[in-house]
Parts: sequence; C-alpha cells; structure tokens
Amino acid sequence: MEIKEHQTGPQYLELLVKGTDEAFLNAIRRTATTHVPTLAIENVSIYENSSVLFDEYIASRLGLTSLRADPKFLKKGDKAVILLEEEGPKMVHAKDLKPTDPSVDVAYEDAPLLKLMEGQKIKMEMEAVAGIGQDHVKWQPANVYYRHSVTLSSKKGLSELHAKIVETNKDAILEYKDRKLVLSDPNATDLSNKIRESKEIEMEFNDGSFLLCVEGFGHYATEKEVLLKAAEVLKEKTKELKKELKKL
Repeated sequence: MEIKEHQTGPQYLELLVKGTDEAFLNAIRRTATTHVPTLAIENVSIYENSSVLFDEYIASRLGLTSLRADPKFLKKGDKAVILLEEEGPKMVHAKDLKPTDPSVDVAYEDAPLLKLMEGQKIKMEMEAVAGIGQDHVKWQPANVYYRHSVTLSSKKGLSELHAKIVETNKDAILEYKDRKLVLSDPNATDLSNKIRESKEIEMEFNDGSFLLCVEGFGHYATEKEVLLKAAEVLKEKTKELKKELKKL
C-alpha cells in the first residue's frame, strides 16, 4: 500500500491511497466514524436558567459542542466535569465552559451557545463522557469518505484540457504523463460536463487507487490522528476475531 498526502486544510485531510480496495477503505471509514472514542457532554445539571431557551434545548446544544481531551479521557466511560456560570448581557460562547481538568478543552472557542439579556443568568454543571459514534453522533470524530481516482486519455493528447484544468482547479490533478491525466474526481473541475460529453476523451476509474478524505470535527488535533486511532481499533478487533476462531 502507498499513501501520499494530496490536500490539506482547516479540519480537512485528503490522502491518495494506492494498492488497496473498497472493502479495506470502507472498514477504515466505518471504524473511524463509529468506534474512535471522543469526549462529549452527556449529563447536565442546571441550577439556574433565566434565559429564553429551554433547559433541554441548551443541554442538546452542549452535547454537540466539540471537546478536545487528553488520551487518558478517551477510554469509553471515562468522565470529566465542566462548569458554566454566566450573567447577561452577553453572548455565551464555548470558551466560557470551564473544565475542571486542564487536559480538557473546547475545540472551537467562538462557537455560540446562547444569548443572555440584562439580568438573565445561567449556572450549570456538566459531565463529559467518553463514547463512540456508534452510540450517538455527538461522539463521531469526523466525516470519512473515499472515491476512485479517474484517468482521462485521448489519442490526440490532453495538453489543452490539462492547461484549462490547471487554470481552473489545479488541486484536482494527481498526475499527468504519457497523454493521460489522472484526476481526484471527474466532478472536481469546472470542465466536468465537457469531459463527460466529449467523444474524444475516454474516462476510466482506476482500480486500487482512491482519494481518502477526512473532515474532522475538532475532537482530535489532526485528522491523521483519527485515522491512526481507527487503525488501532481495527487491529484490536482482528486480534479478538483471531482469538475466538482459535477456540473453535
């Protein structure tokens, strides 16, 4: 297997993966989204709430607030206490949440939680619990998906089309040689319709060559960590399977 970094951005990673198949990448995708543990607010004790929002609405919004934690908090069932006490007038943001453990923090400090008017108060204590996306989407660390790379070829060559794609969206190009143009996705350029409608250009999906994309939700410092953790979880599951099969 060969892996190369193709594109990165804020909370985004795109890898070119060669020498594998859909089954393996789907296993990584499913494991990353459902079995990689994160920390999320689960239990909320509200002592005072004079805002215009119902207690249940605030609790739901807090549950979807991305938290970043030390790995020691990422064993399923581990807990951390977070406090919140504010008085209006002000907009309460995620940065106003006060974890009692310094190794726990919010991923997006400026995320708005609720607005307090003059004289309104909010006071609560929360319990953040480590869990997995299989139990609830609030524990899902990222959106992970993959797609085949595509090779375009033509007897007349693709130099003109290559130049146009470079001009409009060079990030779509993975490789260009021997009159063949390899793209990350036929829909990734402004010329996608022209490519599909052309009678001179042949389009072929590449076997064993994929773009693996990870859109992180802030629970981990990097999207690479999500994939590494998914690989660890998958490895442990295969060990368990091997152990049980030996008992037969």
